[in-house]
Amino acid sequence: MNNSHTSLPDNPACPACLACSACPYRLTPTPLVLRLLPRHQFLIHALTGKPAPHINWLLTLAPVRAVLARQLGIPRTLPLPPLTRQRFTRWVRDRHDKSVPERTHDKVHARTAQAVYLFFGCAAQYSDLAVGVAAIQLLEAGGWNPLTVRHACCGAMHACYGDTAGAQAMAQHTLHRLGWYTRRGIPVVGVSAGCVQQLRHAVQTYAPLNTSDTRHVLSQTDDLLTFLSRHAHRLPLRRPEPPLRVYLADAASALTLAPLLHQCAGVVCVAAAPYDRVVHPDLRWRMQLRASTDAICQHPLELLAELL
Repeated sequence: MNNSHTSLPDNPACPACLACSACPYRLTPTPLVLRLLPRHQFLIHALTGKPAPHINWLLTLAPVRAVLARQLGIPRTLPLPPLTRQRFTRWVRDRHDKSVPERTHDKVHARTAQAVYLFFGCAAQYSDLAVGVAAIQLLEAGGWNPLTVRHACCGAMHACYGDTAGAQAMAQHTLHRLGWYTRRGIPVVGVSAGCVQQLRHAVQTYAPLNTSDTRHVLSQTDDLLTFLSRHAHRLPLRRPEPPLRVYLADAASALTLAPLLHQCAGVVCVAAAPYDRVVHPDLRWRMQLRASTDAICQHPLELLAELL
């Protein structure tokens, strides 16, 4: 991938490609000079939480955007993903029974029936909390027990920006973590199809293929939307009143979402305006549309959770 420092064209399909495979648009070259970011992830960890509102406000200031444009090549008018005040893992812990120690919570509940491990990814953890919450609501409504306390990463940032050693270490660490669950027949479901795709690629590239953990993780990992479409009968989706006109802006997720929406007679999929919702799995795509229109943009999981 060409990581040259170039300007970014106005493209609503992919306003800021991070090469994370989270959307079907693989545009290159990417303009963002982020080779060092994977080595300094502690900065992202430190800036989320209580400092997040102040950081988000700073990112709206013209002088700050001028520095980002000059140093990283990020256009001043480009919407940036907001940092969330509450990380997804903190939200999960806050709703769990405090009597269960954090380090053992997943393994205690893994003994219960219908357990699934939710591979929620970095977007839900740091920027897109609502999508992670929607995933929990959908799994619980379908009768599953989502295990979510620990944050596992697919290593996309490491791999795409040349940190091969970091990508390999991340793949092996994540494989070891997920292997504990898949060996016990607990499937892994990912909030982002791109994260799942990257995880599969990383495991196949960097991990030994002849181990039981590798075989189990590769065979029992899927994206959540595909997982739910196979079990559409388990979701108690309601008929919206008045009927909801939905524009599915991403063809790949539309094919997966269709079996679920067919349960709702009040949901009408449209190909053009007027519509009530625009649905797309990519955070940057939704941010770009929100910045330029007053349309209500949702992740597919957010739409399904609204219909519960």
